[in-house]
Amino acid sequence: MKKLLLISIFAICGNLLFSQVTIGDIAEPDASALLDLKNQPDKTSTRGLLLPRVVVSDTVAFTLIGESKTAGMLIYNTAAKTADNSGPGIYYWAGTSWRYVNNGTSSGSTDNNWLLGGNTNGSEKTIGTNDTYDLPIVTDNTEKMRVTFGGKVGIGTTTPASTLTVNGSFAAAVGSMKTGNVTIADNDFYVSWNGTSNATATLPQSQSIPNNFKGRIYCIKNTSTMYTLTVVPYGAERIDEQGAGAGIASLAIKPGEAVNLINNGNTSGITWEVISYLNAVPMTEIPGAISAVYNSMGTTEVIVPVNTIQDLAGVSQTFTLDKPSIILITYSALPLPQDIAKPVQGSIDLVVDGTKNISSYYSATDSPTDLIRLGNYSTSQAVVNLNAGSHTIKLQAKSWYNATVFNRNPVGVYSGADSGDLNSMKARMTIIVFNK
Repeated sequence: MKKLLLISIFAICGNLLFSQVTIGDIAEPDASALLDLKNQPDKTSTRGLLLPRVVVSDTVAFTLIGESKTAGMLIYNTAAKTADNSGPGIYYWAGTSWRYVNNGTSSGSTDNNWLLGGNTNGSEKTIGTNDTYDLPIVTDNTEKMRVTFGGKVGIGTTTPASTLTVNGSFAAAVGSMKTGNVTIADNDFYVSWNGTSNATATLPQSQSIPNNFKGRIYCIKNTSTMYTLTVVPYGAERIDEQGAGAGIASLAIKPGEAVNLINNGNTSGITWEVISYLNAVPMTEIPGAISAVYNSMGTTEVIVPVNTIQDLAGVSQTFTLDKPSIILITYSALPLPQDIAKPVQGSIDLVVDGTKNISSYYSATDSPTDLIRLGNYSTSQAVVNLNAGSHTIKLQAKSWYNATVFNRNPVGVYSGADSGDLNSMKARMTIIVFNK
């Protein structure tokens, strides 16, 4: 009888050893569980599972006795957080290292993990690495950006050599065409202005830390055809233009010009510096270049009696210079005798701002044949330096011997001359203005 009882007990225990087990209750275990821990009729429990508590200071060291290093081993790490572990919590052995089991699974529980769809942090958190490894950012299974452990950022490169290295194109904000007065904002970069009258562009007020925008760059271009855009800093701030001492309060950008400005981080005094001008010195401003050309031609006929001086009608030019300039003047005039058989002599005078600059000699006579009143063009040049301001340049003629005619209309006087030759005998003057 005793033998039969022992055999029955061993049979039952043997069956249990190879079956599912419930601990804490006599109820059947869950159908899918090898081990079911519960102590309540409703299949819940009022007690938990206490995992082995192990000190794991280095997550690459297995630490446990036996060194089986079987993947799936589960422990509770009691070691403090260091650069080599994530601190106390549940870990599992992944075959080569202990992996921390994150306990955040929703936006309401995000202790140490970052969730898809965003986190509700409640305070500032960090994301990155705790050791000397880079942080690559991957999309479509391809690295697109990298932050190195040395603090360099690379876009399109895995080996950035500068604080920011971009291997590809770069785009900045291009605002809509602006007119009138402009207030340049934080989201501006390239500011294009095409106003219909002179206007002002005001730079943003420089800020102190943490809102300081040291290094911010603006490119401002005047695309208008005839108006000036004046760039001014905020309030009493100043612009450093080519080391201009205490700085300047405004910077004029003429049509077709542009300027690049950078903020230097100061909050008073000089806060903006000129990086470069783009077309800021147009052809009309380059030393030696031609900035203006003026042409004039005689109009009505002028008779200069002997021993008198007369202005040559139409050969006069008044103009204004905005800066000191070099002026090249070329002129010519055709003197003719007023009366047949009375040759003439005299001079052509170039008068600049009421003062004679140079004189050129002339003479004319009749032909012994049927040609009448033969003259030779008197031509000369002069170079003068003029300051900024208004100037008048004109031609005068003086007769030394007999009366002289200028600006003669040849039609009706010379056979063969027609209406197309109306201006062929008139005096001319060309003024070319060169930049100093």
